[in-house]
Amino acid sequence: MRPPKAFPDLDGETSQDALVVAKLGNGDYLPEFPKCKNLEVICMDPPPFWFRARVQDVVFGSLEQSRIIAATTSHYGMGPFVSYRGPELLRLAVDGDAIVMLRYAYADLHADKIGDLFVILRGPEPIWWLPCSVMDLIVDIDTRQFADDLMLPKKYVSQDEIEKAKDFLVRTDTGYLPRKGLPVAALKQHLRSKYGGQKLPHCEPD
Repeated sequence: MRPPKAFPDLDGETSQDALVVAKLGNGDYLPEFPKCKNLEVICMDPPPFWFRARVQDVVFGSLEQSRIIAATTSHYGMGPFVSYRGPELLRLAVDGDAIVMLRYAYADLHADKIGDLFVILRGPEPIWWLPCSVMDLIVDIDTRQFADDLMLPKKYVSQDEIEKAKDFLVRTDTGYLPRKGLPVAALKQHLRSKYGGQKLPHCEPD
């Protein structure tokens, strides 16, 4: 695949949903959106960008390519997005060769010592870019069974987050440890059995 020359304009009626586990690679910025070139308009985002990804598993939907190029937008630019070197869970919209990752629709994945992947959760809030039903798949985790250090330093956990976390975080002398995770294997089985052949819904706020 070659990088797009501009941010893909997908047709919402014909595009297909895909949820993948992928390792990210570097990319580059795309031309600014035309509306942002208007001198009377202030755009708070950097330009959109594209990135490379090596697909390790298709959790939902259909995606034949093992190496893809996708485009997305972010208020923070491309740097923070591609800085994590572990696998990511990405929600994509696919229309032919055009692939777009929904804005912020990704999560870092962490493997336990037997290789099973998890989305590590910091609180009870639903993952908005997945169906609400996936929150029923949450399991207790033991951070000692993970290869990665999952400790959250105190300075990165707000008081509001602590109050909402309840059973999701446990305090230690140096920070907070997560206690809940969403297993990717269970997510894959659930989405395919419940939403196969359909558009994948979002978890809309009440």
